[in-house]
Amino acid sequence: MNCNNCRGEVDVNATYCPHCGTKIQNNDVNYGELTSSVPKASGSKKVWDIFALVGFGIGIGSLGGFALGLLLGFGNPFSGFSINILGCTAGVYGIVFSALGKKSIVNRSKARLGLVMSIIGTIIGFIIAVVWVVVDPYAFSDYISYYVRFII
Repeated sequence: MNCNNCRGEVDVNATYCPHCGTKIQNNDVNYGELTSSVPKASGSKKVWDIFALVGFGIGIGSLGGFALGLLLGFGNPFSGFSINILGCTAGVYGIVFSALGKKSIVNRSKARLGLVMSIIGTIIGFIIAVVWVVVDPYAFSDYISYYVRFII
């Protein structure tokens, strides 16, 4: 018998799933007949683990992006602003991947940590980018004109 929440193997007499803790509802059905005809979703567990690990990695990159952007911004505001915007953008992707990765059983804690790091990196990176635009509007206009050249 499989758990309806996480699809993990559960004993027929179990009250709670040993993997995710969800209460198991026994409906006096012969589960052997049902599970033999339904394909098992063993690969889907790995997808959530991958999302969790990618979200964790992007969360670290988001925090590193704002820190690196802040350090480089003192010497070259253009580079600092670019890396800061990249860190903010990566943080948004980190939020999405980590939120999906929270469905993982094995890497759920890494997904939560990646979500927190991505949110912090995105917020702080956005605040620093706004401060740079207010303090040095020329750096922002240089940034926009640099990328407009490639579009036109």
